[in-house]
Amino acid sequence: MEGDDSLSSSSSSSSSSSSSSPHGSMLLPRTPQRGDIEMNVLRKNMAKENRDPDDDDDDDEDSDVKTPKVREREGYDDESEEDKNYRELPHKIKQEQTLGAKLNLGRYGPLFFALVMFAPYTFIFALYGAIPLGNPHEDLFEDEGAWIMVLLINPTVMTVVSYLIVATFFGCVEEERPFLTFWPIVIATYVVQLMVMTPLAYRFGFFPGFGAVCIFICYATVFIGLVIHQRSKMYRTSDDFRKLLQYAKVILAIFIHIVLLCIYIIAYRYLPSSAQPVLTFALTIMTFIFRKVLLSLTDIFPLEMAMLLSSFWIENMADVFYTLAFPSVRDPAIYAYMFVINFFSNAANLLFLTSPWFTFRVWIKGVLTCKCGRMPTRNDLEIYDERGHSNNRPGYNRRQTRFYFWKIFSQLLAIIFYLGISALLRFGPNNRYYPLGTNPIEDVSEHDRGVQRIALSTEDYRNSLIYCGANFVVLCAAGIFGFVLVRFCYTSTFETLWKIQGHLILRNRIYIGYVVCIITHNGLIAVMMIQYHYKIWWAFGLFG
Repeated sequence: MEGDDSLSSSSSSSSSSSSSSPHGSMLLPRTPQRGDIEMNVLRKNMAKENRDPDDDDDDDEDSDVKTPKVREREGYDDESEEDKNYRELPHKIKQEQTLGAKLNLGRYGPLFFALVMFAPYTFIFALYGAIPLGNPHEDLFEDEGAWIMVLLINPTVMTVVSYLIVATFFGCVEEERPFLTFWPIVIATYVVQLMVMTPLAYRFGFFPGFGAVCIFICYATVFIGLVIHQRSKMYRTSDDFRKLLQYAKVILAIFIHIVLLCIYIIAYRYLPSSAQPVLTFALTIMTFIFRKVLLSLTDIFPLEMAMLLSSFWIENMADVFYTLAFPSVRDPAIYAYMFVINFFSNAANLLFLTSPWFTFRVWIKGVLTCKCGRMPTRNDLEIYDERGHSNNRPGYNRRQTRFYFWKIFSQLLAIIFYLGISALLRFGPNNRYYPLGTNPIEDVSEHDRGVQRIALSTEDYRNSLIYCGANFVVLCAAGIFGFVLVRFCYTSTFETLWKIQGHLILRNRIYIGYVVCIITHNGLIAVMMIQYHYKIWWAFGLFG
């Protein structure tokens, strides 16, 4: 086959180049540039020209796990002869080769997953809600001063954030022990935060943008540490630094997303009620754009890590910040607009599975790229690492299905987060330092001396809880509806994803660890943005 010839020629050229290199003996074989399905195990299987059909029976005896046999047609009516020739053979995976076989949690996997998902929020609630932060208007090292903030809370938050960023990076480059190989970077983050932010807080107090400086120092420490780590490896591939650079672009995109989300929750405070639904709609469009950007930036990483970053990380961050705008809603009718916008943004991912939409998508891509009439659709069910960029509809359907369920899961987690954190920040020992409090702190800065903040009323807070409760029920129903729809109307998509994604999310401890990393990172950053000491949400003068 043509695909096989190109693959072998590229492989031979790459091997010859590495052997001719003066440093060839120090380099490992080049790692794949595109991701697999289950953590570098389910590799793309190219069709063989002279395959003996009798070999299938022999393979069955040695194989414990197979990729699901999917239906060959799922509503595709215009498949050309060229498309049929492009179809690949099913790929069989031996049990001992799968990462899930080594890290299987067995029958207790779903219970472990459910318990672990609440661990990040327990940590965040304890860190921000239970430990007194200290009065930022007192001298730093007085008894009632905010010394505990600069010596414990801030270094801990930044250290955890650095740990999560580095762990996710090692997942993207497929390190064998992604959570245990970088303690020097974590320790360095804590020390640098103490050495830099403590003198600044002592000399200048908690100045506007204090939190932004903390985040910048954290990210700088992390990436300097990663560069040193990558250079110190005895054996490294030629792609190591390219992947690090690409991951830096991913984190930069996420940082820009954080900045825009901060603008969103601040603008919600300033703008009148009539303009707030426009902000919610703008947030939906912005999240969609960043999701596409990250999907493109993560092409170099394994498929499931790429989908986790582009589908869940960006979406969950937007959803958590979305809930933190609730204290600024003064008109209950705004919640109705928010619900409608949220409903249609969720339904869009299911509409993207339909044949009319896919036909339109192929046509509009052809128009925009001046290739109208020269972009045939493909229906190759066995290209498991397809990321939905091409006109291969099964791969596109799998991408949209992932997007939909990660989106529903993210919104449910964000509601649980708000219900827990809002109660702690409203009634806990630090309630004065958050906009959800009943008696917010009075600013004594020169440009806004003595201006009393408007407290969140009991009625407004109750309205936000009612909206969250009602939306939670609707989201659960939407998740069940989506599951039934994909299960019975898009069977091949369901069978493939259930075999892969379901196994990972419920049974693979490493993959569950990455999900926990993202949840913890987003929760810590979101609460940090509205805390008084970090002076980001509070940096703007008049909120009343």
